[in-house]
Amino acid sequence: MLSNEAKIKLITEKFDFPVTLLPIQTYRPDTGVRTVPEEVGRAVFRTDEKKTIAIVGKNYKLLNHKDLYQTVNRELDNSYREFNNIDVTDQVFDSGALVKRTIVCKDDQYKVHIPTKNGDDFQYLRFDIFNSYNMKMAFHFVFGGYGGYCANLQVFNGKAFVKHYGKHTKNLQDLELVNDIGRLVDNYLLQANRMSTWGVKELPRLDYASTFFKNTMCRGSKHTANKVNQKRLETLNHLFSREKDRWGNTVWSLYNTMTHWATHNFNGKARTPKYQMTRQASITKALGSNEWNNLLQVA
Repeated sequence: MLSNEAKIKLITEKFDFPVTLLPIQTYRPDTGVRTVPEEVGRAVFRTDEKKTIAIVGKNYKLLNHKDLYQTVNRELDNSYREFNNIDVTDQVFDSGALVKRTIVCKDDQYKVHIPTKNGDDFQYLRFDIFNSYNMKMAFHFVFGGYGGYCANLQVFNGKAFVKHYGKHTKNLQDLELVNDIGRLVDNYLLQANRMSTWGVKELPRLDYASTFFKNTMCRGSKHTANKVNQKRLETLNHLFSREKDRWGNTVWSLYNTMTHWATHNFNGKARTPKYQMTRQASITKALGSNEWNNLLQVA
């Protein structure tokens, strides 16, 4: 359920620009204008700017950003969970080909305290909602926590925290968000309260973080499993040193290092939402590793 103040913050004007599907046309001086068969592709055309912002397939169904986010708003309002005090940030990329809405829920029921030896940290429930016309990303709901002192997007090892609703081949009424929202929020609160102990859990050794990074996030793929991404390792070790100075040699410092790397440490194309989700997926994989599970048992 949404408060009246929350409903005002969730207005969708930033996503309200006209788009339509048009045939692709080519032009040559000797043959003139020719229409490309629909089977080859169609253009998503932004009529107010008179420009093509995406090329899509014949089965693509155009789900207008504004209509989709209004559907999300209705589903949040219909949820048995209450959302009263929220912050909303909207971002538009590539002339609207890709959009992102971030909702940070600041009600007390969604605030999780993380006690540490150097004072308390905390985080709030956060939703990141993506949609695109250019097929770079399907409609996604990403659930996580929003760091109180550092705006990291906290990710978890439960698959439920990244909800992929598929490509634009469905109608809006087929999204069925209501039951998912309540279930995912419940799951978030369960995981986040378990996380509240990490601020006082010491790592087994001073060099444990570096070893953990080598064996998880810096490890090569299946065909290069014995190789370590040294540049990434150096970056993570540097970030961990800063976190350790603040929160000690703890599980919380290790975790914050990973989320900091996924949220802030970007250059060039790494600033794109899809790149951030790729990094968050890397963290999710690390949090599901034997190394992480063993750490939680012995720390």
